[in-house]
Amino acid sequence: MEARYYNASNLSDRLTAFKALEGTPAYNRTLAHFESSYSSKPMALAKWFRVQASSDQPNNTNAVRGLMQHATFNASEYAICSAVLMGFSDSVVDFHAADGSGYRFLADAVLQVDDSNSFCAARAVRELGDWSNCAEPHRRLMCGQLARLAASASSLSDDTADAVKSAADGCPTI
Repeated sequence: MEARYYNASNLSDRLTAFKALEGTPAYNRTLAHFESSYSSKPMALAKWFRVQASSDQPNNTNAVRGLMQHATFNASEYAICSAVLMGFSDSVVDFHAADGSGYRFLADAVLQVDDSNSFCAARAVRELGDWSNCAEPHRRLMCGQLARLAASASSLSDDTADAVKSAADGCPTI
């Protein structure tokens, strides 16, 4: 699969091979190669962020925290910000962690990026707003994070505060 990554003739094939290498020693090599090859191409770099953020490797939350500290992460750039936050919400393992830590991480990230990118923060809130489609205890844990965000509504941007109000509508804990 590593050879397929290096021999790919287009970005889609390269990304597919890159994602397939997740959890192997070759993953880190291709990760570094992809970043250096596409560092001047913001949309390709957004895909690089998303592939990593959406990883279903256990404890990927720490890696996503690292992505948010990466030199090329800029919360004010919607494509990069949403690649990380919405990519993370695609991770069944980490976003839907049984202890609710994924929901807590996303709520923390919303609070962190809201000042610089209210559109990204508001969009991320909608991921927590999917609580009614989840079983317990996920439903309760998601609503708990929405309640925490609602308690901070006065310090949130209008976009994000509106998203929280809408997402929390009907939550049993709010």
